[in-house]
Amino acid sequence: MTKETDIDFATSSPNPSLFPYQDFQLCINQAIQKYQAELFLYGTARGLNGLIDVSVKSLMKDQIFTKAKNLVITSGVQQALSLLIDMPFPSGKDTILVEQPTYHLFLDQLQTLGKSVSYIERTHQGIDLEKLEKIFATENIKFFYTMPRFHNPLAVPWQIIKNKALWTWLINMMFILLKMTFYLTMKPTQRPTHFSHTIPSEGTPST
Repeated sequence: MTKETDIDFATSSPNPSLFPYQDFQLCINQAIQKYQAELFLYGTARGLNGLIDVSVKSLMKDQIFTKAKNLVITSGVQQALSLLIDMPFPSGKDTILVEQPTYHLFLDQLQTLGKSVSYIERTHQGIDLEKLEKIFATENIKFFYTMPRFHNPLAVPWQIIKNKALWTWLINMMFILLKMTFYLTMKPTQRPTHFSHTIPSEGTPST
């Protein structure tokens, strides 16, 4: 195999040659031309207001209804995770529950910050919901971090039936689920199915 045909199964990173670099460059040039100094000055803590307004309209197309004041735009997933790791939650708990395997840089981040971490196994069949319930009942869980689709590195989604069971249980128990919507738009046949399409919910953080 050559480097052009190698497939990276270690990190599940996309093939760099498939990125639309010319489109990226066009968007960057248009943004600089339109916003100019605004792009290089201090903005708001919530991100670019124009992008937040566009995101509200985009989410509406997927039947996800929210207000601009509920959205925060970050410079990538790492910044979003950093904010949520350090943000105090209403429960006052501090242990973060993650899947195994999971996003390796998130684990590195938790270890670097010295955070309390608990683990639950995830296979191609999903997660044992009874074991998940036991962990929440017996441990000091702040939030549960999971990837509902295009899991890295398993590359499998949550099953819809388990989505509903998980949502129902979490809502009833008032626990917080942090879901990483990895490559959300890479589902070619139809618009992606969100967790919020299966069980109505509000205030669930998504990165």
